[in-house]
Amino acid sequence: MNTFNFTTIKAGIAKSLSDILKTNIENCIKQIDTEENKQFNENVRKMYSLCKIEFTEELSGNNKAKCPYGEILFVLDTSGSTGNFEGRGSYRRGDRFQTDLIENDTPITTVTTKPIILAEIEGTMHILELLMSRFDMSGTKLIVIPFSSSFSVYECVLESNEYLCGLINEKFNDLPYYCGGTDLVAPLKYMEEMYFDSNVKKLILLATDGQPSSKDEVYNIVKHNREKFDLIVVGAGSIGSNACNDLCFRGRNASNINPSTIKTLVNIGALSIETLNIIQDVGDRTRSIDVNSTINSSHECDIEYLKNLVNGDGGNALYVGAYKDYEELKKDVKSYLVVISDNNKTNKKFCFELDDNKVIEYDSIVQAALLSGQFVVTTAPNKNNYLVTPQWQMAIENPFGNNQIDNCVIVQVGSSFDDFTELNYETICEIKPKSNNKITLMKINQEELVSSICVDSSGFARVRKVSYV
Repeated sequence: MNTFNFTTIKAGIAKSLSDILKTNIENCIKQIDTEENKQFNENVRKMYSLCKIEFTEELSGNNKAKCPYGEILFVLDTSGSTGNFEGRGSYRRGDRFQTDLIENDTPITTVTTKPIILAEIEGTMHILELLMSRFDMSGTKLIVIPFSSSFSVYECVLESNEYLCGLINEKFNDLPYYCGGTDLVAPLKYMEEMYFDSNVKKLILLATDGQPSSKDEVYNIVKHNREKFDLIVVGAGSIGSNACNDLCFRGRNASNINPSTIKTLVNIGALSIETLNIIQDVGDRTRSIDVNSTINSSHECDIEYLKNLVNGDGGNALYVGAYKDYEELKKDVKSYLVVISDNNKTNKKFCFELDDNKVIEYDSIVQAALLSGQFVVTTAPNKNNYLVTPQWQMAIENPFGNNQIDNCVIVQVGSSFDDFTELNYETICEIKPKSNNKITLMKINQEELVSSICVDSSGFARVRKVSYV
């Protein structure tokens, strides 16, 4: 019989989650034996219990590719705002039953909305289950970091998919519940020191209700290290089905991907049709919710903050909401895993060829932008500035003035003489502005930069081919 254990790397002082849940069940159970009370007590037990993952052959690692992540870091918010266990019978944020009504207002079904801490864990459990359904997890290190005003660190190198399933079912219920503040900065700094500098591919699963004590510091640490990991943010807080989901494909928000050039990525082999459909599906969603939406005066999770965490340069990232039956979370994570699998199938890079046949690869930020169908203004080592697309590049005047900026992602280029989104290197290798060679560059944040095309003495601008090889 397997024994499932974590190795404690850093311990804190806190009650276990299972003790907290047991106490709340005992406090809420109604003792009078009626059918109504039996149903109520059943809902209470459901509310204060983690779900279980049933291990089946579908979840085994047999005949599956190895998990692309050598380390998975589960960062769990256990601050006081994730509980709200008290308030039996009220419709508080973490403790309420939702009732669907028919026309005559007669209740027909009761949906139990769990405390936020459980929604965070269960949302993450479903992500790990989906990873098991797709990959052989053996050899991957699972690192669990519950945090609040302090934090703990637990590690386990997974023996198999079955071992991961057992670890989840037996140990997640006993994680410490600190019930203090929301200091995400301290565990992020610890991760930066202990994990981020390794060459192991990492996935961070951040489960939180999005109320950190220092957003700016969190942003800065994540932004500084963004290329070192992929990220899935689980936004818990009883978010309804209208939560805004974002997919960042190779560091670019799906809704910002250039629709005029994205088919070019398919044509050159940088994007599969399946991934294209997923990106367009996520990017085109019109689900909306206020930044601080309320249900019966209870603040929900700060969605805008969590979305901003995933929206930036670096690896792939996804924001999902954890609520009710998690069906939308599972749908979006399945799509995300398709995208990362698609990304891992090729080692191709965008590059261009010099006159002496020397091939130059672009840096990682330019690669990420081009892979999302964006344009980039980049400064070369010779200090010349170039406008680069997934098909071609050409020299332009410095649009940044005296600012020392290496590159800038552009979503649209406007001019009086050509539609640059339609230019194809196969049909042009040079252009000649008819009169005015000014161009307007639109950044992702809608800020405009004005530049000029660099032309030779005859008024021509050379267009150099960009290849994806």
